[in-house]
Amino acid sequence: MNLHSDLFASDKWQYFTCAASPDLTEFWSPSPADGVREPILAKQVSINQALQNSQEINDPVTYFDVGAVHDPDLMIQYMKARKVPMKEGTDINKAVQTRQIPSIQTPFAVYDKLDQIVAVASGVTNDARGASTEDKVGIYEGNVKEAADRFAVVGDLKAYAQRRFATLYLE
Repeated sequence: MNLHSDLFASDKWQYFTCAASPDLTEFWSPSPADGVREPILAKQVSINQALQNSQEINDPVTYFDVGAVHDPDLMIQYMKARKVPMKEGTDINKAVQTRQIPSIQTPFAVYDKLDQIVAVASGVTNDARGASTEDKVGIYEGNVKEAADRFAVVGDLKAYAQRRFATLYLE
């Protein structure tokens, strides 16, 4: 008694997969996202660092010598116009210092480099996104055709999978 053929009259397996890069030696092949997952996660970290740097620029940490200030609470509170009394003979440049903030441009430079890595690995370049920097029509059209050919392969595989799904559904 074959339980599978009793349940499914067509004797076809009820599951199917759609492989973006089929490999006959593997049951499942990697998805297109598998090749770019790590750089995309790293881009998220880079954006978070840029946001943190921006926050630190807008609200920096200030260090001060408590012994040099009469009322340390005035150093902590934010007021538009305030006067902080210091002890006589205090060098303000040594008593009060603001923490140095890392450059906000570094996370953006890292983000741009990761974006280039993702574009090369996925094939989704600026041309494919509609943001080409090419000013020559022939080069731009060639880049668009190359991207269209690359995406057509994945589209054909998806169409094949949908036909297979429909066949399984009908049977």
